[in-house]
This record gives sequence, C-alpha cells and structure tokens, in this order.
Amino acid sequence: MSIPTVVAFTDTYLPTVNGVSYTIQTWRDHWRDRGGTMQIVYPAAEQYDSTTGEFSIHSLPFPLYDGFRLGLPLLPDELDMANIDVVHTHTPFALGLSGVRLARRADVPLIASYHTPTGEYADYLTSRPRVERVVSAIANEYEHWFLSRADAVICPTYDARNRLRSSIDPDAKLTVISNGVDTDFFHPVDKSTTAAFCDKYNLPAGPLIGYTGRHGYEKNLSELLHAAAWIKHKQNGNSSTVESQTTASTEDNAQSTTAGEFDITLHSDDDSRHTQQELIDERNIDSLDVEPTVVFGGDGPAREDLEILADELGLDVHFLGFLSREELPVFYSALDVFMFPSPVETQGLVALEAIACGTPVVGVDAGALSSTIDDGITGRHYQPDNPAACGLKVIEVLTDHERFMNACLNHRSKLSVTRVVDDLLSLYRQMT
Repeated sequence: MSIPTVVAFTDTYLPTVNGVSYTIQTWRDHWRDRGGTMQIVYPAAEQYDSTTGEFSIHSLPFPLYDGFRLGLPLLPDELDMANIDVVHTHTPFALGLSGVRLARRADVPLIASYHTPTGEYADYLTSRPRVERVVSAIANEYEHWFLSRADAVICPTYDARNRLRSSIDPDAKLTVISNGVDTDFFHPVDKSTTAAFCDKYNLPAGPLIGYTGRHGYEKNLSELLHAAAWIKHKQNGNSSTVESQTTASTEDNAQSTTAGEFDITLHSDDDSRHTQQELIDERNIDSLDVEPTVVFGGDGPAREDLEILADELGLDVHFLGFLSREELPVFYSALDVFMFPSPVETQGLVALEAIACGTPVVGVDAGALSSTIDDGITGRHYQPDNPAACGLKVIEVLTDHERFMNACLNHRSKLSVTRVVDDLLSLYRQMT
C-alpha cells in the first residue's frame, strides 16, 4: 500500500528553535525514510533557505511574540494539486487557513495538530483582567472555529484532548498521538563528552539543574530560580525565610508578568554510548553538600530579567545562550535534573528529550506535564506557584538519582518517534 503524500502547514519552522519546528522536521525526515513525501509550507525567514519539499511564504513579524513570524495566507504556486492525499495543519493562524483552503480545493482530508492552547496565553498579552478575559474568550472561540473544520484533530497528550472536549464539537474526531522523540538522536552521552561540554561552557563540578528552550514569560522560568534559592537556603538552614521571600516575590512577579515586565520559566557518535550501569555510575549523586548549579540553554525575551533575578537571589546561574541541535543531547546528559515550570504546554517536548537522555524531570503538575512526566518514575511533579515544593522535589530526585535515571533509561522505547509515525500513517490511511 502506498504512503500518502502530505502537505503540512506551520507558522513556526526553522530557523526558529522550538518543539513544533523540530517535531515537523523529524516527522518529515521519518516520512521520507519510509519512501513518502511530506511537503512543508512555512513563513519565510532570512536566516533559512528552503530545501527540497519546503515552500516558504512571505511573512511578517508577530508583534505580540518576539522572534515569531506569521506567514501570509497564501498557497505556493509549486504545489501539485493532483498529487495530494492529506493536508496537515500545525497552526490555526494564517498558514493554517491556507491549509484549510488547500484541503477544500484538492478535496482531501484536513488533519489539524493541537500544539498550543492559545487562550491560556492571554494573560501574558495584557495586565488588565477584563481585557484578558475578552482576549481569552476570543482566542478560544477562534480555536473552536478552526479545529471544527478539521476531519481529525491530533492531540499530543490525553490532557490536551480532554481540554479540547469542552471547546469544540464533542463528536469531533480527537486522537492522541505523541509528538515523539528521535531516540537515535536523543540518547545518553558518556562522561568524557559531557565533561568536554562542561569545560567549553565553564560549568563547575557538582549537581547541575536547569532548562533549555525559549525564555518566554509564559514558561514561568522565575519559579525555577526561586526553587534554586530555596534549595540554597535550605542547605544553610534558612529555608523558611527564603520560602516566604520567594512566595512574596512570585506574587509580585505574577502581577508584573501580566504587564509584560518580567520581575521575577550532542548528538554523539555511537562509540560514545555506554551501558546503562556505566551511565548511572558516572552520574550518581552521593550528597547535596554542594549547592546545585543552575544552567539555562536557549534564549528569549525573558532572559535579561531572569539574569537580573538570578543576581538578586545570589545564585550560581549560567546562561549558555542558543545551543545547536547537536549539543542538546550533551546538555541533557550533563544535567542531573531537568526543570520545567511551564503550565501552558500541550506536551512539553523538551521534557521527553531529557528523559530520552536519561535525565529525570521535575515539572509543574499542570497542563500536559501532568502526564508527560511519570510522577515518581521519570521525575516528580510539584504544585504550581510553589517554589519550595519544586525545590523539595529537586532534592528528592538528586538524592535518589540512580533510581530515577534508571527509570528514564528504561522509558526510552516508549518515546520513539518511530511509533508516532506508525500512528500517523494509520490515521492518514483511515481518512483517505
């Protein structure tokens, strides 16, 4: 049976670095490996040149979200209308509308992936509660309208699916297919490689905790720093003091964040792979006598304010800036705990990437992270807006690190994108 020809539409793609752009690229590559064609229509960017099967559309900067561009709702002239089996949209915005138009014109099924809960970002666009409610309601209504036009909607987690049940037609075809992780690429890296990475970025010996990804206000990354401050003061016997300080600071930050003023969220060669026990022995944490060092990979509009907060809290924090994709497995492997305080994820792909590299995750018990992290196995959950609880879970994972790391390594096969592509192929064939 032939593999369907797919045209994917997205408003975020390379060179933008995020979970959506990497997911689409990974799916496309695996689709090609099976002999299929998955073409991608995306917003043009000066720093990226199209490759075979990629079509750029004129785009404009998105004024409310730095670093993103919106493609104009156009269709590439190069598309062969007679040779399209499925249209798959990864955005409800301008290029998503182009996908709807193409599916209707070519008379083929329209599949929509639900990557972003648009309504939950409203409080990051305005400081006025009444306006926020209006913006959120409009966003949810539009999301309802767009997704109801799809013949099937893919949700990356059951949490995301359940959220959609109440916002679109209850009879709509909602299916859960994880974004998946390329486990051939994201795998544990040996000690010598991580040591070289730490030397390159001047990272100290001792426990490393941190995050990589976009430094956006919606990620709530200040909570990571407040949790680190709580750990530091707990070691010094002052945890009750810092708990009250970080709680007050978090409340202040929540107010200023809504105003948009954030006060205060390598691939290596096969010969670098070690046995599971060797990796555990190399990365075992014996004690917390040494204060954990916080490491941020990536960049974004909140970085400067995070740097200011880190200085105010007296923390040892290293901001590495943008990391190449080849460095990401080494970054994850160098960390002892990956921290993810974002409450607005539909899956949280970076958490899965960390787990695939053998690094447990401490994340907020909200949104998709409630299911992405297998609590007590691949990491720990904590309640939102509670830096002390976050810090306590980090300590728990560090002091029982071997068990958590072992569980992550045993979990790798469940994350594989190969399974995801199997599910995609099955869905596409059902719809055509």
